[in-house]
Amino acid sequence: MVKVKARVIDSITLAQKNEWNALVEASNPFTRYEFLQALETSGSVGGKSGWIPHYIIAKRGSKLVGAIPLYLKFNSLGEYIFDWQWAGLYEQLNMNYFPKFVIAIPFTPATGKRILVHNDEPFEEIAQAMLDLLMREAKRKASSIHWLFITAAESDFLEKHDYIPRLTYQYHWQNNHYESFSHFLQQLKAKKRNQIKRERRVANHVEIEALSGKDLLPIHWDHMYIFYLSTIGKKWAYPYLTRAFFEDIATNFRDNVVLFMAKKEEEYVAGALNFRAGEHMYGRYWGCTEKFYDLHFELCYYQSIEYCINNNIRLYEAGAQGQHKIPRGFLPNYTHSAHWIKEPAFSQVIETIVSEGNRHAQDDIDELNQLSPFRCEN
Repeated sequence: MVKVKARVIDSITLAQKNEWNALVEASNPFTRYEFLQALETSGSVGGKSGWIPHYIIAKRGSKLVGAIPLYLKFNSLGEYIFDWQWAGLYEQLNMNYFPKFVIAIPFTPATGKRILVHNDEPFEEIAQAMLDLLMREAKRKASSIHWLFITAAESDFLEKHDYIPRLTYQYHWQNNHYESFSHFLQQLKAKKRNQIKRERRVANHVEIEALSGKDLLPIHWDHMYIFYLSTIGKKWAYPYLTRAFFEDIATNFRDNVVLFMAKKEEEYVAGALNFRAGEHMYGRYWGCTEKFYDLHFELCYYQSIEYCINNNIRLYEAGAQGQHKIPRGFLPNYTHSAHWIKEPAFSQVIETIVSEGNRHAQDDIDELNQLSPFRCEN
């Protein structure tokens, strides 16, 4: 059998789309070639963004058999697994924490495989070849390696390769074979069920459209970009995604988009952008140009839940943070990351910090599960 060779490429355009997508799991839209290419060609990554593409690929002969979405990072923005404390420790001792290596999907706190290996290939062999190259690159170019929002299986695998496993958590909605939104509501405690019914009354004052694929028109993308910027402005955040990114996915990724738009008096006033693949859907961006009480819940949660039920989608991840999601049917789930620190002394300190954080995460989830809105028999 031909030996596997791993190397670095600085643009996904140096790989073939069909070969890359053959490595990607069916339920993850964000590791698909089209999404990563849109980030690159739109200027949302690269340049001064702090995210420099440094993909690792593996080939057996001329066939692409593995890939890792690796970035060289010069800041910690857009990651959602926070390491500000670690960077601060380096700064106190006049040491450089940046650049670092991050394996993640930029600006996207969604769990999925990061070690992409073709199903016809032996995972261990391909993964090892890529990990060996990653480590050689890190020892020359970076202070550390950070795998973000990986699967539990990947976390276990990387721990065996001397990475520090870290636990955080998000709130996810799972479709327990619901026949309708009403059926979902029936599984909730009466108080929570009535709360959702009250919140959904906002839909009586707007017209809501669910759009995907060829139904998405330029007018929808124009408004969604405005909504995206409005939320960024309200949060004093940085607009990572450029207008060109939205234009690119409108052309090349529309079948993976589910867009909920609210209209009042024939004018669009709010929107929520989701991505779907296989049995999973992911809520990403929301915005509103007028103030509507509870419209955020309707567009970002209830419309999405109803869509998932009607389209046999098993899991809905609505983004980072948000204990307010619990009364609306989203329960806490672990999210995993893994970390390697080049400097041994710092590695020991950070491992201690992470171990304590993992215990807190476990305690938090135990407490948060007590707030479940579901009836006890569920």
